[in-house]
Amino acid sequence: MSILTPTSGFILLGLFGIAAVVMALSLTRNTDGNVEDLLVARGSSPVPIIVVSLIATWLWSTTLMGAAEGGVGFGVSAAWVYPFTVPFSVVILGPVLSKIRRNFPEVSSFPEYIRYRFSSYGDSVHKLFTGIGIVQSFFWAVIQIIGAGFVLNVIFGIPNWQGSILTGLIITSYITLGGLRASIFTDFIQMLAIGVILAVIVPWTVIAAGGPATVYEGLAAADLPSAHHLVTDTAIFGFLLVSFPGVISYALINQNVWQRVIASEEVGSERYVLGMSGLLWVAIPAAASLVGLVGLSIGYTGNPATVMPGVIEAILPAWGAVLFGIVVLGAIFSTADSCLNSLSTILISDVYKPYFGSEEEIRTDSSLVFKTKIVMAIIGVIMSLMGTMQVSLLFFSLAVTALIMPVTWPMAMSALHPNFNLKWGAYAVFIGVPASFVFAFLPVAGIWNAPFDPWMGYLIPNAITIGLPIIGTMLYPDTEFNFGQMESMINAETAQYAGGDD
Repeated sequence: MSILTPTSGFILLGLFGIAAVVMALSLTRNTDGNVEDLLVARGSSPVPIIVVSLIATWLWSTTLMGAAEGGVGFGVSAAWVYPFTVPFSVVILGPVLSKIRRNFPEVSSFPEYIRYRFSSYGDSVHKLFTGIGIVQSFFWAVIQIIGAGFVLNVIFGIPNWQGSILTGLIITSYITLGGLRASIFTDFIQMLAIGVILAVIVPWTVIAAGGPATVYEGLAAADLPSAHHLVTDTAIFGFLLVSFPGVISYALINQNVWQRVIASEEVGSERYVLGMSGLLWVAIPAAASLVGLVGLSIGYTGNPATVMPGVIEAILPAWGAVLFGIVVLGAIFSTADSCLNSLSTILISDVYKPYFGSEEEIRTDSSLVFKTKIVMAIIGVIMSLMGTMQVSLLFFSLAVTALIMPVTWPMAMSALHPNFNLKWGAYAVFIGVPASFVFAFLPVAGIWNAPFDPWMGYLIPNAITIGLPIIGTMLYPDTEFNFGQMESMINAETAQYAGGDD
């Protein structure tokens, strides 16, 4: 009797859900009971747990299934293209986040930093950053739920829509109950299990396919030209130059990363947390791409987005496929719950607090917690329903990532350079966001058949949002601004309820 049945899949989902809900309830028994603690859990978690949780957050459906999709679509070069992006973004942009957290520890989100930094320019820039943050967190959660539907369908035969909706509802239930604390500690436990299982499954898959030599011979004979080459034109122009400009922004314009850095109990540990997480993360997409290479070598002809579960289900025994299901569900849960929590944080810190509520209410009004949980539940249900779509995980994620490019560079420069020209930075954002939507998002999402290669479309908004602020700052430096002014503004708003200056 096969264990790869819909019933087995439902049981596995149920066990995930029960364990996560129990952990969420136990972790929140002795918390402060306010919205600030629910969503931010500021300074609550040891650095090693934050490091592992951040790896789990970066380990999403695209890291596994998208990297494998890259392997079957681009050959051996995919084994280094995808793993290269996030660590490089940490090297470039990690110091920016570190500086912001050390100098302004009461900031809760990247749009909130922009609200203070661009305060003299009005609310328009802050509102645009907030909109980007909401869209990013929402659709990245949707991508995870789509991935869950794929895996549960391929391995257990559960209809896509049922697997996606159930996964989304389970995630919504425990993150609504436990907030960021539940997300961090469930990530930690899931990541330990995922690491062990992946270390077994990937080599096992290669060996079951005939070993490295057989896989290499299959790649050399594959229909994809130069699939066995480490560097190819197709991989550079079709994968690296499309993924790199967007993913490089990941470490900074990602509320999931901010949440975990803020939750670290040690101010000043930011570079270590980001650097160690990025370094340890590299092995995971590299290993996942190997499964895609196995699929290419054996002539896999199914949906490229499902090559990883398809290959494993085809060549490993049933319990090997079940182990893979545990890995992917754990990865998906860890990222989707973070996205739901991040979206809720932005809604509270950047929509409710500045325009409808107050810092005092967020810090002291326990009734706001219930209202926040209701909003989280509604958003989670909407995410679950949208997760029933069937699209390419790799290119859907690249399309969403395209939207964050225009806000990355002005933010980074505003944190590093006190003479940054706010007006030219605002121009860059307001021109760059539509440019990114037209030239990068629409072509990669398959909505517009553009007359240029995708990497060219990614180059345009980056050139705008890097060039304009640099030119404006060189010609008209804002010598009147200093970061002490910004710190005073933040302290004036938060000190009364956060225990004074940090």
